[in-house]
Amino acid sequence: MLLDADQRSAMDWTVGVTASISVLGCVFVLVRHYGRVVAREKMDYSTTLVVAMSAMDLAVAVAKLPEMTLVPNKVACDIQAFLIDCGNMQAWVCSSCMAFNLYRWCVKRDSDEKLRSRHKWYLAISIVPATAMSVWHWCSGAYGGADFYCWLSSETKQGRLAKMEHFFPLLLVCAVFNALVIGIVWHNTWKWAQKETSDVASTSYSILQKQFLLYLVCSVVLLLPSLVFRGIQAHDDSRIHFPLVLLAQLTINLQGFINAVLYGGIFHDCPIAVIALACCGVKLGCDKKDAPSEANELSLSQYELQRAMIFATTFNCGEAGVPKNLDDWIPLGHDIYVIGLQECLYLDDYRAAIHAHLEHQGFPRKQRSFTAYSREIGSRNTALGFHGFIAITVFVATDDVSSRVFEMHLDASAKVNCGKSLLVGRASNKGAVGFMFRYYNSTFAVINCHLASDSKTSKLEKRNIDTSHVLNNMVLSATHSGFDVPIMAHHTIVMGDLNYRLTYQKASARHVLDLLASVLLHVKNAALSFSVQSQIERFHSMSSSAYSLVTSPTPQPPLLLQDDEHSSVATLDSSITRENAWMALLPHDELRLCMQQSKIFHDFEEAPIAFAPTYRRQRGTRIDLELDTTSSQLETVFSLHAGAAERVPSYTDRVLFHSLPDLRERLTPVAYNSCEHITVSDHKPVSCLFEAYVEQGSRCLDTNLKAQKRCTVTLSHIEITWSGQNDTDVERDTFKEDTAPKTDQSSARSGTTDSAIVIDDAVEARVLFPLPCEDDYLHQRLLEEMAGRLQTRRDMSLYSNTKTVSLHRLQLKGIAQTTNTHPRPHMHVALHIGKPDKAIGQCVISLSQAYAHHGSSVPFGATLAVGGRRTGDITGLVTLRIR
Repeated sequence: MLLDADQRSAMDWTVGVTASISVLGCVFVLVRHYGRVVAREKMDYSTTLVVAMSAMDLAVAVAKLPEMTLVPNKVACDIQAFLIDCGNMQAWVCSSCMAFNLYRWCVKRDSDEKLRSRHKWYLAISIVPATAMSVWHWCSGAYGGADFYCWLSSETKQGRLAKMEHFFPLLLVCAVFNALVIGIVWHNTWKWAQKETSDVASTSYSILQKQFLLYLVCSVVLLLPSLVFRGIQAHDDSRIHFPLVLLAQLTINLQGFINAVLYGGIFHDCPIAVIALACCGVKLGCDKKDAPSEANELSLSQYELQRAMIFATTFNCGEAGVPKNLDDWIPLGHDIYVIGLQECLYLDDYRAAIHAHLEHQGFPRKQRSFTAYSREIGSRNTALGFHGFIAITVFVATDDVSSRVFEMHLDASAKVNCGKSLLVGRASNKGAVGFMFRYYNSTFAVINCHLASDSKTSKLEKRNIDTSHVLNNMVLSATHSGFDVPIMAHHTIVMGDLNYRLTYQKASARHVLDLLASVLLHVKNAALSFSVQSQIERFHSMSSSAYSLVTSPTPQPPLLLQDDEHSSVATLDSSITRENAWMALLPHDELRLCMQQSKIFHDFEEAPIAFAPTYRRQRGTRIDLELDTTSSQLETVFSLHAGAAERVPSYTDRVLFHSLPDLRERLTPVAYNSCEHITVSDHKPVSCLFEAYVEQGSRCLDTNLKAQKRCTVTLSHIEITWSGQNDTDVERDTFKEDTAPKTDQSSARSGTTDSAIVIDDAVEARVLFPLPCEDDYLHQRLLEEMAGRLQTRRDMSLYSNTKTVSLHRLQLKGIAQTTNTHPRPHMHVALHIGKPDKAIGQCVISLSQAYAHHGSSVPFGATLAVGGRRTGDITGLVTLRIR
């Protein structure tokens, strides 16, 4: 490209000045980062990416300073060209990594630890391809004089091809990717802003809008002059206008400085205002607010409890079609229906039939509209080992959805695969799917599982591991925060074909059938006795006598089994009540025994079982309690053999539930049964009807205006006792001990330590307060935190609901988490102990007593668990201060 003397002088001056400004901007970022490291200031992972990109921009800016003076020296010119070529490509790929990191943080709400886990991949993607391409350019002779400095030569064919086929296509792809990702983040932030009506949220969203607009401008608009210039140059070098050349160099050479402004903290208070004032003399107002205002907010603290009925059912369809008698299985008249299906080949048919059943019109039923939410994993491809879908569907009254008392969280995949290991992940023929939803002001998590089944050998260990994997890795909401599912919801319901068997004591199928026959006979006799007694009481109550027959309740005897010398069938003591009779089968139940040992589903509960084992049944048959059912008759109902393997009748289909401390009385099972009349499958449906008391008054309905308060939760005098379990699950899922543990003040305060758990300096303790399900200002908090981070504010503590310290510091000095929220009686604080990539203990602590005695320390005790497996116990003092 030919330039006259004045134009060449102007271009040299422009390149030199803009490169120098970029050098200063990059140096500022690096020096500022070094100062924060020296001060041991905690920084989020985005700062690490900013520093990496600034280092790349610095290399490019420094390489441009000599301009065209290195052209006569071939080696020096090639080095300059390599640094500019490689640094530019690395910086742009790194900017795309930053955009993706922003998406994972803002939209998927990944924790900082999870963001950091991708660091090596970001560096590899940014450095390796760009370096390899630059080496290729060097070896192919593409470098040389390029109008303003040594770069991809405009005089050689190799240089022009490298520009048009390698460099600028990569630049264009990165720009488009950045624009799309920023657009997605912007849209997601807009949806959050729609859920908040406060001035603080509006201010934060205004800041975010400006930041995203700046990102979009810098990612796309500032590249256009350079792209247009190079495109015209490749087509016809003589048609280039000097103003376009000047503008292209201004925008491309200032990238290092612009990135320092956007990401590095220069003018972080209000970059738009500073730039506008410096360049245009226009003074713009900054939407600056360092702390949440005391403006009135919608409060959820004033509430009343409302009764709600939740029907949860699980059914392994056994690849069969929809049963015709849905009336026998799914009753009408409840508020929420949670339907879990496994091995379902005809999923759409099932959902449509159940939906139509719930909305059935005509007398005596009343028409009612329902909204359905569905998720599934699996496949219809039986040739690949699939047996259909593992699916969950939640039906809720449409009126509740439209009035916004019901809100389904749809911002997470909520799927966990537990099938065979593949090259990437695991197969979806086994696994779990779930939902999290808010009903009024109570949050529920519902999960449907299908775990590993026994074949020739027991797979109890695999079921335990997969159960822990589901509870620990299931993400039901973008605000999950890295905790187990039961900690993130007020109430959790887990159901499905869990495949736990009645073989814990190595019982044979014959022995279980004999026990079942005795139980059924006892239940029948008890029912007849109850019927006769009811008639006698009814007769006496109708008598004119002033006296009535009163039967004093007799104490329930312990469960006893009697061996009848005239029969090989075990019988039950005749004094055992009808409800207790079913307990004769439970000593053989793997699930109950593992739960009692806290190996799985710690702190979960199950309603008393009062129905026959649901697996493995003969299709088309059912147990009739009206008949004298014997073990020989039961053989026609159960399928006891699968090839050479014996099938022991078992309670494989279960419904379990969990509630946070001090909320357990708000979720009560009122009916737990199976449906014998559904005979299309080799399983029977199992259903549990829950009576739930939810906090009435949703955000949109509550009109009580309250101000936020500054709340400080302090945990102190912490003592931890780690579990001494040595089972396979613990050894596999916890940290291994490489050397003998050191005895120090920390370990002394920790009590006993499991040999499988190593407590070192890398173990951290993280508190979460308030829980996302109890955070009235959750979306406002997220907007404030995002705005603060993007403006590189240093103190974001009041906007964050988490705080992390080392475990050693937690035990010596405790931890205090201060945030702005609205206090209410039933609140909780969650504690996570572990390394960034592995938890060794989690718990949730009730603040009810601390709220009642706010300002005073009250003792607490909790069990540490990971994935439903108990790992230890923690005690200490908790204090709640409200200002």
